Amino acid sequence: MIYAVEQTDVVGPAAERPEAARWAVRPDLLWRESLTGRLVLSCEGADVSLLDPMAIAVLGELSPPRTLDDLVDALDERFDHEASDHRADIEAFLDELVSRHIVARVHMVPPHVPRSVTAPAPPRPAPLRVLNLLNSDHRRGAETFGIDLADGLSAFGVDVETVAITGSSAAHTFPVPSLSSGRAGLAIATSRLVSRVPRCDVIVAHGGQTLFAAAVVHALRDTPFVYRVIGEPQLWGQRADQRARVRAALRRAARVAVYYEEIAAALVSTYAVDPERIVIIPKGAPTDRFPVVDATDVAAARQRFGVADRTGPLIVYLGALSPQKNVGQVIEGAARMHDATVLIVGDGPDRNRLEALAATVGADAVFAGTSDRPDDALLAADVVALTSRTEGMPSVLIEAGLAGRPVVTTKVGGIAHIVRAGETGIFVELDDVPGTTAALATAVVNRDDMGTAARRACLDQFDLSGVAAQWDQVLRDVAGRVHRTGGGSRR
Repeated sequence: MIYAVEQTDVVGPAAERPEAARWAVRPDLLWRESLTGRLVLSCEGADVSLLDPMAIAVLGELSPPRTLDDLVDALDERFDHEASDHRADIEAFLDELVSRHIVARVHMVPPHVPRSVTAPAPPRPAPLRVLNLLNSDHRRGAETFGIDLADGLSAFGVDVETVAITGSSAAHTFPVPSLSSGRAGLAIATSRLVSRVPRCDVIVAHGGQTLFAAAVVHALRDTPFVYRVIGEPQLWGQRADQRARVRAALRRAARVAVYYEEIAAALVSTYAVDPERIVIIPKGAPTDRFPVVDATDVAAARQRFGVADRTGPLIVYLGALSPQKNVGQVIEGAARMHDATVLIVGDGPDRNRLEALAATVGADAVFAGTSDRPDDALLAADVVALTSRTEGMPSVLIEAGLAGRPVVTTKVGGIAHIVRAGETGIFVELDDVPGTTAALATAVVNRDDMGTAARRACLDQFDLSGVAAQWDQVLRDVAGRVHRTGGGSRR
């Protein structure tokens, strides 16, 4: 005996409808959750129930047609052999569906029925499973892109689980599980990471300590990983033993993802990475986070950061307060504008020193700390400033462009791949305070034209959907998979 889902456009007794073997959604077939937690099928005023979510799975597994034994076997694979325990319930459920002409019992499929209708469909493979490994749960550029990438990949049917090597007690963090905390974090995280590996096909490691964790997992479990470079490779290891450790870890990566050619060249020359394993994929950001805004939106953003009463230009720095970010150059440059306010959104070890500097030079500086709405800081800005000593491809400059804000920045790392000099922003030399002041003033005067150009350029170049499509192809190639449907991101 074979069970098949009937088509809604076929009339006559069920026994005369053997060709009706495809799933169809009936307008009179509704699902609702009962108070007991069971899923109830409501059809033409009658209720029949089966354990949730097995009821839906029964109908989903009847295309192509199946015997009861085949159906139970298929459900056992999905429900860890639980279906066998409910075989009698499933059969009663099918009988009820047959009585309501939702499912038909047929003894055979007639030979004249087209093969495209009756031939068993190939089994639907599971979605590609990716373990998305972040350094921490901090809201920083590298972690922000890792979170955005997980969401972007889910649109391509990839099942993503995101975890962080270390967690923190900071006020504003990403809601992802962390594997450890404290100085011994990497060793503990790596041991815990090994237990998660059977649930994934490939690991994406986002910079820093994730390289070594993923390399150890590969050595123990042979799970492939793609390492995303987030800084400048030539600065990673100052000693020969440090470079040797990095080189050994990179050798285990199936692919090394970089933002631009210069990083690829540095990896080849400094760490002897095989050029065939290097892929160039730009950074991206979800453009829907940055819609066109008006003066009311800007005023509301300034209100949230406590600078609504400032009447002069608002210069915004968004990022970590660390020596390599060189935030003092922004503070001193803004102080010389006299009427400007500098809004500093972020935290870090340099905060006390920078607060003292602002007081010394007489800057109107507002230290807002970290925020769970960092995009609003960009909306509040007239100009966004970043005068770092070293960078990779900073997300904040891409996001500033998407927000329609010009930037004043040093020309380090991959920043020249984001900013077009004189068109979307202005470059300044490191530690050139007078030059920074002049650049900020020029950007303020030209903020509308430069901001419009910045938004147009970043929309064209850094839309996350295009970036995620490139990552999707790389990950499927590494995992040896064909395109799959289904999936979603998990945090």
